[in-house]
Amino acid sequence: MTRNNGDVLRVRVVQAGTTRCGLAEGDYFDVVGPELRIPSGRPFCLQAMMAAIPLLTSRMENHSAEHWLERKPFVCCPDPYERVLLSMDRPGAAGEPS
Repeated sequence: MTRNNGDVLRVRVVQAGTTRCGLAEGDYFDVVGPELRIPSGRPFCLQAMMAAIPLLTSRMENHSAEHWLERKPFVCCPDPYERVLLSMDRPGAAGEPS
């Protein structure tokens, strides 16, 4: 495993059930190196964000294609009523909007 210096990750809402926090499909935040960037004027649920944060360092590393985090880069918001599913992808990667 090696780290991609300067790597950018996008944590994006791919599914939003009944959200009390206002998240909607397509909402996202970016992680650029050690910085967290949220698009101007857009809120992001702290509970959903905290679910993804522990996995971001590992997701920024290069893993084999068989590694679970490469195959299933998803995390759920811990609030069971929200039904929010987040993806952790590299913008511009196959299938990921940039």
